[in-house]
Amino acid sequence: MSKEEREQRREEAKKTLDSHEYTLLTEGNGCEVWKCSQPDSNSYAFNIAILPMGISIVGDIGELTFNVYGRGMDFLAGDDVDYYIHSKLSVNCKEKQYDAEHIKVVVASEVKYDFIESEKHFDLFSEDEMVKIQDEIKDLDFRGLQEYFENKYYETDPGEKHHQLFSDLNDFLEDVKMLSYVQEAFNLLNECEVVNFADDMDYSFEKPNEGLINTLYLINEASRNIMKLKKV
Repeated sequence: MSKEEREQRREEAKKTLDSHEYTLLTEGNGCEVWKCSQPDSNSYAFNIAILPMGISIVGDIGELTFNVYGRGMDFLAGDDVDYYIHSKLSVNCKEKQYDAEHIKVVVASEVKYDFIESEKHFDLFSEDEMVKIQDEIKDLDFRGLQEYFENKYYETDPGEKHHQLFSDLNDFLEDVKMLSYVQEAFNLLNECEVVNFADDMDYSFEKPNEGLINTLYLINEASRNIMKLKKV
């Protein structure tokens, strides 16, 4: 996630919690429970419970637990929401979703490898043709490669020996673009013959659920506000 995206999520969390008030409900024996809510409203209302063996969140934003022994509000108020705070969530709370952008990065890298680093397609092109293709695709991302091979497909005559390769690449990249879930992605790559993918692929085509990350930023913002109150 880029710095700009993180800042945008922080600003959205601040706006959402702009009218929230923070009330200490109980404290003692290593426990600390705060109510986070708007006056006379349950919209986005939730409790943060700091416990000796972990942290629990319950309320209108859902229920989350963190496996952090002996940590306090400072943990939830930390800077690294996307990775560190998310990493401490209980396994059953780590909702994930298909990462459509990451598979495009992986596929683009492997397509370029086949033309630039390996000798897989050398028998289909003259040396000059191969050098030209290598130079033209080396800086292209997935979208650029898709447009490039689509144009190559329409530009080449069906009788040319590399026409089928361009046809297969064009179809494959279109299939990648249309993928919508993880198992479908692995199946496509496993069955792909036009691009080489390792049999023991260690690719991850999942990312944390967007809604979950937004919720973590709400909790982070509330925790920062509570930390300010505790210092008064």
